[in-house]
Amino acid sequence: MIKAKTKRKIDRNDLIFIVALLILPTLQFCVFYIGTNLNSFALAFQRYENGQYVPNGWENFRQVFSDLANSQEVHYALKNSFIVYFVGLLISIPIAITFAYYIYKNFFLYRTFKVLLYLPHLLSMLTLCLLYRYFADNAIPDVMNKLFGINIVSGFYSNKETQYAAYMLAFILFSAGGTLLLYLGAMSGISESVTEAAEIDGAGNFTQLIYIVVPLIFPTIKTFFITGMAGLFSNQFNLFYFEGLGANPKYGTIGYYFYKLIAERGGRQNYAYVATFGLLLSAMLIPVTLVINKLMDKWQEKIS
Repeated sequence: MIKAKTKRKIDRNDLIFIVALLILPTLQFCVFYIGTNLNSFALAFQRYENGQYVPNGWENFRQVFSDLANSQEVHYALKNSFIVYFVGLLISIPIAITFAYYIYKNFFLYRTFKVLLYLPHLLSMLTLCLLYRYFADNAIPDVMNKLFGINIVSGFYSNKETQYAAYMLAFILFSAGGTLLLYLGAMSGISESVTEAAEIDGAGNFTQLIYIVVPLIFPTIKTFFITGMAGLFSNQFNLFYFEGLGANPKYGTIGYYFYKLIAERGGRQNYAYVATFGLLLSAMLIPVTLVINKLMDKWQEKIS
């Protein structure tokens, strides 16, 4: 009898602990995912007028399709969003994996690289962008001139001809370090016996990286691939931190375009338009993401 009461008490305490642990993320999911998406659906059929939202039928959808067909700024934003995504996929992810592997193998100054690569994420993004602007305008031109004989007169960032490249370099540098620790954590879970056996068989570091490490951390790579796809149209390319609301429309992304519409004066009038545009983009991305997820699952089965 005493054991039964004790067991029920333990079960009740466990239940209280689980509920306390899950209540905050559940509340966050309900408010910021379910509530936000339901509100987006409602806003898509409304417009802001005289301080309140009133029914607007399908007018917002007509406006979005019109801008997709005719707005030059939207065309630039769509193109740049895809460019930024594929640059992150083809450059940032391999760089992060390479440096994570360098640290994982405890190569020369690996602890220093770990600190330096993650250091940008300890600073505020605004501070980091200000430092980068100074670095890009003063250090990079000297390096390019001395190593490659390329003369950048007005600075790498300030020069309008190289400004987009400066934004892209900043995006690569800022994004690579943030995922490094997660890749490093995945590599740390690899059994030492696996890499030791590979070394005994004569596999070099590059061979181990390609044929052993990458397949074993593929679930982590897949996660970043899928989340990157999901955030394709929300990435604002750090433009707001660099330029505020005054960035050149040629360099904008969909994420920056939305941010600008909401942040500028009178942005409340644009809520319905942005919600409608977001719904259409989500409707396009969801099936694509699911298909890519299935393809990557099959690829994972082949390389495992």
